[in-house]
Amino acid sequence: MTLFPLSTTLCRLGLAGSPQEAQALIRLELVRVDGDRATASASVGYGVTISLRGGPSAVVSRKAMGVRV
Repeated sequence: MTLFPLSTTLCRLGLAGSPQEAQALIRLELVRVDGDRATASASVGYGVTISLRGGPSAVVSRKAMGVRV
């Protein structure tokens, strides 16, 4: 299973403007992975649900994630 750093993934999905901003969101406990609070060292793979509490909601396509349909 391929894993990606959560901070990089948040940037790629457009939920954070930079890895530093993503880390700040994680430290503020605003990021959830499959409903659980994310940790700064978290890595994620395909098929997880990433949500941002108290921030703008975003819809991300499979193409943006590089998933082949």
